[in-house]
Amino acid sequence: MGLAETVPERLVSGVMLQPIGFDDNRQTFFELFNGWAEEIKTHHPSMNENGWTKFRSAMFGGDFLFNVSQNFVSSCEIPLLVLMGEDIYHPEVTSRKVVELAPRATLVEHWQDSEDVELASKKILTFLATHT
Repeated sequence: MGLAETVPERLVSGVMLQPIGFDDNRQTFFELFNGWAEEIKTHHPSMNENGWTKFRSAMFGGDFLFNVSQNFVSSCEIPLLVLMGEDIYHPEVTSRKVVELAPRATLVEHWQDSEDVELASKKILTFLATHT
């Protein structure tokens, strides 16, 4: 969604596969970031703890999606096909909220099980062919 905000003229449509967002899971993302940062801190000695904290907040400090607000999503006129997430990192509620807010969004609820993959693939191809 960040590209849709920064260069909307370059996008004609988008497929969102399991949007990452917040739903009482911020601590999970903070812990993920902290583990990753701990592994690479020795490679970045010029970065102090305050810098790592600011970086983490820039990544995971939003209120909805990582890089755009609910206000932006509700004003996004780019057609979106949203394949629903269903885990702690990709909450179902995030996918549903994107579709609720975005004026030209369509939700695909079932796509991960083997019997749904072929139909979901066809939906994606049709969507992209329709919105070129």
